[in-house]
Amino acid sequence: MSATECRRGYTTPVSHEEPHKSTAIAAFQEAALKQLESLHRFAVHLSRDTLLADELVQETYLQAFRSEHTFDRSLKEIRPWLFKILNNALRQHFRRQSRGAATERLNDSHEDAAAANADLLSPNARLQDLNWEHVDDVLKHAIDALPDSLRTVFLLFAVEDLKYREIAEVEGIPAGTVMSRLSRARQLLMQALASKHSGIPK
Repeated sequence: MSATECRRGYTTPVSHEEPHKSTAIAAFQEAALKQLESLHRFAVHLSRDTLLADELVQETYLQAFRSEHTFDRSLKEIRPWLFKILNNALRQHFRRQSRGAATERLNDSHEDAAAANADLLSPNARLQDLNWEHVDDVLKHAIDALPDSLRTVFLLFAVEDLKYREIAEVEGIPAGTVMSRLSRARQLLMQALASKHSGIPK
């Protein structure tokens, strides 16, 4: 299902209510639908399944439109709110498949490994020092290989441009944990890119 098809599917007529309430509902729906591309991209990254991503985004918008009356913040805050709904929908999906506990254990072991291997990097190593003509595919695979808890935080920060506090809201974790996971994600990406880069002829 394409993003355009999704957008058509989510478009709902505004009911004949008081003018000011109808205007507010229309503004809410418009603001929510502007995030469709970002939500779908995020869902694909996390689920690695386009069909599942479509279902998750549909569920996100169904829940969002049903809960519109509970959203009393500025529409500028709608992005983290929608991402939180999507993230919860994904977790519920995996929980139903009894994968939640195993995933958390896997995440913990990968995060510990990332911290333990940090000393393998040069103290002055920087992503921008790598030969970027050769890292596009490598970077994509490196991001895909991140443990779920790290990949989620990294994508929300680096791709979706959410702030620490917004990511913390989406994930339901302290902002300090967000910063820690971002640091660990960068360490793993640096290791992957530096390893590939060392084998690429200049």
